[in-house]
Amino acid sequence: MFDIVIATYNGERFLKAQLDSILEVEGFNELVERVIVVDDGSLDATVQILERYRALDERFEVYAHARGLGPTGNFAYGLSLTSAHWVCLADQDDVWLPSKLVVMRRELESLPPDSPAALFSDLVVVNQELREISPSYFTHCAISPERATSLNQLAQQNVVSGCTMVVNRQLIDLALPVPSSACMHDWWLALVARSFGQLKFVDQPLVLYRQHDNNAVGAPNVSMISRLMSKGYLRKVIDNFWASVDQAQSLSQQYGESTKHIELLRSNASFTKRLRFILNGGILRSSWYARLFFSVVVLLGRV
Repeated sequence: MFDIVIATYNGERFLKAQLDSILEVEGFNELVERVIVVDDGSLDATVQILERYRALDERFEVYAHARGLGPTGNFAYGLSLTSAHWVCLADQDDVWLPSKLVVMRRELESLPPDSPAALFSDLVVVNQELREISPSYFTHCAISPERATSLNQLAQQNVVSGCTMVVNRQLIDLALPVPSSACMHDWWLALVARSFGQLKFVDQPLVLYRQHDNNAVGAPNVSMISRLMSKGYLRKVIDNFWASVDQAQSLSQQYGESTKHIELLRSNASFTKRLRFILNGGILRSSWYARLFFSVVVLLGRV
């Protein structure tokens, strides 16, 4: 059986389509025990919409609060309320494809039953009206899910979309509480799963990934030059890089799990160590220009 955790915040525009898709997914009645929705203080009609669904199906549970936890804290709170062995995460603005639960359940059978585990899948990238932009998120963004196979790679770049994730009870118990230094809940869960158990990619799109003005992350498809020229982009990329270092340090401090990424990129690491890290191929990015850019970032240190 599955629990489903949905985190909401001002989601009235697209929430109904997502909830309907979950109710209509193959195997919902047989496989789903609870649908746990945690709302982070919405100011629109989100909670009223959720209450209507709760009245329709007793498996819907709505936890409305106004604590301003943000996506990571809100999902972590939702996970803390679950009881099923397997838990699906869902965003408020996407749409599940009909086979999502059945496919994930089949993939779960190949995983060790008593080990922390997470599954994630590909997505179909769509616009606000659900018209297809790309049949594959990974192709669209020119990134490879294989980056999740190495802890050192995953520590530098997250490729796991939380809205596709299924996690088990062992991983939830191990990964919670999510530290404040975690960049995102999905990245943290993926790192803990890769460190201590199984992180498996399901090479099939199971979610329509809606792109709109308020995406928390999104799937950009603009040129590098355009991105570099946008206001604040470089600062954001640099800050995100060092935030990933802080996150990896938290992984080490909490579990004793270490990666080259943190050992050689601590804020007090010498210039010589940082240079050696670069020359030894420590920057794990798929494109030469990204490797060059982050090499400069590492040499300059945290500024």
